[in-house]
Amino acid sequence: MMYSTNFYIGKQPSRPDQVEVFTSRSGVKVYRNPDAFPRAWTVHEALAVESEDWMGVALESDAFDPRRS
Repeated sequence: MMYSTNFYIGKQPSRPDQVEVFTSRSGVKVYRNPDAFPRAWTVHEALAVESEDWMGVALESDAFDPRRS
C-alpha cells in the first residue's frame, strides 16, 4: 500500500477490502485499493537508521507508522 497501488485488475479481487469499480464485457474487473497511500504525502517525523541493512528492520517494526514517519 505504501507504493500507491490504487487499482488492481483481474477477474477476482486479490484482497477482501478491494472495491469493484469497473467490469469489462469480457469479465475482467478493476478493483480500487481503499487503503493505498496517495502518490505523495507529508509526514511529521523523520527516522534515522544506522545503515542500509537496518532499513528493512525499521519498516517491519510494529512501532513504525508510515503515515506519520
